[in-house]
Amino acid sequence: MGEHTERLSYTLMGITELATRERHGGKMQPAFALGVVNMGEYATVEIPITGITCASCVSRNERALRTTPGVRAADVNIATERATVTYDPAQVTVADLVERIKSAGYGVSTATATLPVSGMTCASCVARVERAIDRLPGVTSTSVNLATEQAHVEYVPGVASRETMIAAVRRAGYDVPATAALAPDQGDASFEGLLDMQAAARASAYARLRRRVLVGAVLSLIVLLGSMHELVPLVPGWLHNGWLLWALATPVQFWVGWQFYRGAWAAARHGTTTMDTLVAMGSSAAYVYSALGVLAPSLFTHPGIR
Repeated sequence: MGEHTERLSYTLMGITELATRERHGGKMQPAFALGVVNMGEYATVEIPITGITCASCVSRNERALRTTPGVRAADVNIATERATVTYDPAQVTVADLVERIKSAGYGVSTATATLPVSGMTCASCVARVERAIDRLPGVTSTSVNLATEQAHVEYVPGVASRETMIAAVRRAGYDVPATAALAPDQGDASFEGLLDMQAAARASAYARLRRRVLVGAVLSLIVLLGSMHELVPLVPGWLHNGWLLWALATPVQFWVGWQFYRGAWAAARHGTTTMDTLVAMGSSAAYVYSALGVLAPSLFTHPGIR
């Protein structure tokens, strides 16, 4: 049979792409893995299935998918070993569809990705990152480790990608270093190089944090001594000046503590709070109260009382 080419247009993650399919020996082989196509309230996804050998396998997978709540239509192609499913994302996820296929006795071709995530400080951060990635079409499971600052993701290739995962993490208010663009499946040497770069980035961040802590500790000690001069008589008189103490406290509040403000703002943009919110609000209240005592002392005095 002669070769011929037909062109199909698909919408992949909101971007129109042209795919070329070539017919060889009666089999249709897609030139690339298809993703999720939005169709109003419904979405269509193609899931690669392993273990299909006959028409009975096709009907068994179709029956398992079609009886899933939220699935509008499901068709399995034995030649391409793919299931095309139209479903309601509000009722069912791609992870649910994958589980249905597995429960029918077949497998789904999945891949794994490891993403370094920075900016996490507590269990709430871990849950937020996992939730952001899990919501992506094509992601079957997500596990985030706070100690190693890494997210381990299992996903369906062609439906989800590292790029969409990185974008989801950043939308959630956290960051993924630029070195994450190097995928682990590019070879052991490349992956080891990625780990080395991650370690170097972590060491650099630690050095910056240590420098800020040291500067903040020195300035805070001076402010403490100047504020408690009644208890420490050896402190020189010029250190009692409120304007000087205010000037020394300001970099501690806004330079040393900038990461707390950044984290609190990222959480606020997503309608939530974290430990950064608590630290930023508490320290800001103390700073503003003290600054007003210097700028407008009359607000804190009563007639006859100083």
